Amino acid sequence: QALRADKNDGEALILLTQSCNEMENWKDGVAYGKRAVKRLPKRSDAHYQYAVALRLKMMNVSKMKAMFLVGDYKDALKMAIELDPKNIDALTERIGYLMNAPGVAGGDLEEAENETVKLEKIDWRLAKQMQIAIKREQEDTAGAVEIAEEVHKRYPDDVEARMSLAY
Repeated sequence: QALRADKNDGEALILLTQSCNEMENWKDGVAYGKRAVKRLPKRSDAHYQYAVALRLKMMNVSKMKAMFLVGDYKDALKMAIELDPKNIDALTERIGYLMNAPGVAGGDLEEAENETVKLEKIDWRLAKQMQIAIKREQEDTAGAVEIAEEVHKRYPDDVEARMSLAY
């Protein structure tokens, strides 16, 4: 339906951006995302999907070109979170970026860890899984095990909790 909709319809543009993102078609995703944000500037999901499209582009262009996109990416993500502080997708995107980006581009494991506190209030289990991943990146095995045990204790039948503890 989005493909048949008016190309200026904000809802359709968000769906088109999301579809492009899922297919890793960053060229069209960035174009649709930019238009979606322009049409629906107060929609968190428009900014989030645009940020994802920009991240995909950053992952597929040269490091130099990617550096020029970081500001737009961060701005889109920041706006998504400001518009909806409970947007789990945007919060996890931010944490993932902080965990994986090089320091020169704003990556920061300590800041990622601090951001999980916001997520904890919305989705405790997901926040804890991200904290485990951060502890692994920090090579803090004891810290990762401690958090994994806490998750496993609360969710003993959860496969992901078991896998985190086993790992």
